[in-house]
Amino acid sequence: MKEVTLIAIISLCIIIATYFVEFIIGFFNINDIMYVYRVCGVISLLGYVGILPFFIKLYQKQR
Repeated sequence: MKEVTLIAIISLCIIIATYFVEFIIGFFNINDIMYVYRVCGVISLLGYVGILPFFIKLYQKQR
């Protein structure tokens, strides 16, 4: 459970960091802004995939 929890915490930090980058980039006038949002979206998706095993282990532990 410790390994899964560590992966979930790292994934959550990555998700928060990508949203922070999107927020900061939103203030600047960049021509390739959609590319940045697309890359941040993929990174966020990978972060959510990293959180999934934590909830699966938690569900199995409660059963």
